Amino acid sequence: MEKMLKTLICSGMKKFSARTAFMVKAEDNKSPYEKISFLQFEQDVFTLSAQLIEKGLRGKRVAVIGDNSYQWMLAYFATLFIGSVIVPLDRELLRPEILNLLERAKCEAVFYDKKYEEPVRASGLGHAFLMRKYYRNEGGTGAGLDIGKTPEPAQIQAAKAIVPDPDALVCIMFTSGTTGEAKGVMHTQRTLGENVLDIQEALGFQCTDCSVSILPMHHCFESRMGISTSLSQGMGIAIGDGLKYIYKNMAEAEATILLCVPLLLKSVHRRIWNNAEKTGTVESLKKRILELKGKRFELMKTGGNNDDAIFEMSRKLFAEERKLVGGHLRKIFTGAAAIDPALINGVQDIGIKVQQGYGMTEMSALLSSTRYYEDNYLKASSVGRPVVSATFKIDAPDEDGIGEILIKGPTAMLGYLDRPDLTAQVFQDGWYRTGDYGYLDDDGWAFITGRKMNMIVTRTGKNIFPEELEAELAKSKLIGELMVYGSEDKNGNILVSLQVKPVMEEVVQASGKAEPDYNDIFQAVAAEVKAFNATVPNYKRIRHLVIRKEEFIKTPTGKIRRKMNIV
Repeated sequence: MEKMLKTLICSGMKKFSARTAFMVKAEDNKSPYEKISFLQFEQDVFTLSAQLIEKGLRGKRVAVIGDNSYQWMLAYFATLFIGSVIVPLDRELLRPEILNLLERAKCEAVFYDKKYEEPVRASGLGHAFLMRKYYRNEGGTGAGLDIGKTPEPAQIQAAKAIVPDPDALVCIMFTSGTTGEAKGVMHTQRTLGENVLDIQEALGFQCTDCSVSILPMHHCFESRMGISTSLSQGMGIAIGDGLKYIYKNMAEAEATILLCVPLLLKSVHRRIWNNAEKTGTVESLKKRILELKGKRFELMKTGGNNDDAIFEMSRKLFAEERKLVGGHLRKIFTGAAAIDPALINGVQDIGIKVQQGYGMTEMSALLSSTRYYEDNYLKASSVGRPVVSATFKIDAPDEDGIGEILIKGPTAMLGYLDRPDLTAQVFQDGWYRTGDYGYLDDDGWAFITGRKMNMIVTRTGKNIFPEELEAELAKSKLIGELMVYGSEDKNGNILVSLQVKPVMEEVVQASGKAEPDYNDIFQAVAAEVKAFNATVPNYKRIRHLVIRKEEFIKTPTGKIRRKMNIV
């Protein structure tokens, strides 16, 4: 029972009752943060649970769709805690997709933001509950979520006392992968709880920590790591106002932890160096980085976890740089997409620990991670060691030890909703076939080389992982977002192709023109590609370049949907 998600969250509520659980804003991004204690969160969530029971929704399937908010989290946990099934939906879904998933999941109720009012009404569901991110300016009197008459204390206590079946379905998460129809991944109290324990061991959150919730809550990255694990360990969560305001929010909340995708990590790094160039402190910054590096390598010789010592030294050495990212940040955790190890160490060079992880919705969330108590500076290209409950195996490794990664552990899903055929395809003798290729080093650290489905196979039989090339190309200042893929020429030859959305301010500087035209942009990027081609074997060279004006179509966590972006 101690491994159930409800048990872990309720334990956090009790242990840290007087501490701040959430920081919310009453009106908009200009409002100050207001604090909500764990005690108040407990009262709000079980009041809502009791109201759900009163409406006959215990054991039923309940969807939630909307922007990140305190009320979103109340809907999520209030449903889970009474043994009902929560169905978090992607906030980027359009009307037909919303209606389709509500029907496929057999939902009987939905919590929704106002902007989804039309599809919710069209769904014909008997229970539809409006949520608000900002409550005071919309007539509300508090941050809580009220869907009926106030329950009696005995009803609230009865909701608290419910002990859900640890192995029964409690969550259906629809994948938002890069190909195919969304699949409903089914999880239990136990599979979700087991992964929270894994994350606790790997990340080392503290009750004095605080984060800003910026990743979409419906995704397993945020819901498992940014929310569930944080609450279980007494950590505060500030509801972000959106990516545009992330640094402002981090300063307001005095955030010490940032969970992000690689694009935001790149933004952190660029923000620091752009400021150094503007203020003429580049040489000073380089000198201070070398000073901290020297101390880091001296500390490495002593063994153990030296993060606290490095952090304390960096607070003085990089006080001005740290103000650019809130002033209190001590750790960043990144995942969900491939990342340049030089970027990880570029941020660690100013004393902010960067941990990288690897996970799958089908296995609850986190499957491997660099640990908070280990120095990963020399292995920044690794996604770390398997979490405590997981076992990794490399299937049919080649001469370099690279093969498909198979995983076994107690966080495995029950299966795909109504698709036993697809479930059977991804499980083999209890092992989950990830579709990712990689290897394990002699210390058991995992390295991901690429996705099987993305692999480019040339006519001569050469295998190319786009992710490998993308990581190198992304080092260019001119290249913002990019995608490497295979395309055919008129003779049927496979070309290694590249699409790029450039960083225009860098193109302006490279071209020397205030308003470069398409040809100027193409030539600037092509020069970067030419330099890259000189460093790789002939078969890996980029043969076709496309400059994008519009954004790539992406998943909620920033992964580019490859097939949908091929032109």
